[in-house]
Amino acid sequence: MKGRHVIHTMSNQTIANERLFHEAAVTQKFLEAPNEDSFSDLFNIFSPQLVAFFRARNCELALAEDLAQEVMLIVYRKAAQIRDRTLFRAWLFKIARNALCDTGVRVPALDGLLGFARARSHETAIRRAVGIPRDCLRPGHPDRDGAVEGVQRKEEAGAALDNAPRNYT
Repeated sequence: MKGRHVIHTMSNQTIANERLFHEAAVTQKFLEAPNEDSFSDLFNIFSPQLVAFFRARNCELALAEDLAQEVMLIVYRKAAQIRDRTLFRAWLFKIARNALCDTGVRVPALDGLLGFARARSHETAIRRAVGIPRDCLRPGHPDRDGAVEGVQRKEEAGAALDNAPRNYT
C-alpha cells in the first residue's frame, strides 16, 4: 500500500512539473513573438486560472470570466513592457489583482481586517476625546483602574462618540 502512495505522489509531481514546463514554454513563445496563435495558447492556459482566481475572491462566474478576458487583453497589449520575463506569472496576477480592486468586489478576509482597523480607530478616538493617555490602559499601569472607569462613564463615552471623527467608515 505504501508503495502505491509513493508512485501516486511521484506521478502527481511529474504531472505538475510537466504542466509548469508547458506553461513556461507557451509563455516564452508568446513573449518572443506575440501573435494571435501564441496568444491563443497563452489564453487557453491562463484564462481558467484567472477565472479560478476571481471566483476564489467572491466574483460571480460571469464577472470572473469578463475580468479574465480583460486581464488577458491587457497582457496582449502590454507584453512588450514586461521587464523580467521569468516573472510573467507574478505580473499577470498583479494585473488580475488590480482589475479586481477596480471592480470594487469585497473580499471577506479583507472585510474582517478592515472591520478590526475601524474598531481600533474608533477606540483610539474615544480614548483621545476622553483624554486618557494610551499607556494608562495597559495592564499593570498605576492609573489603569481610574482610566478604565473614565472610559466606562456613560456621559464621557457618549460625548466622545459624538465628537469622534467619522473618516474611518
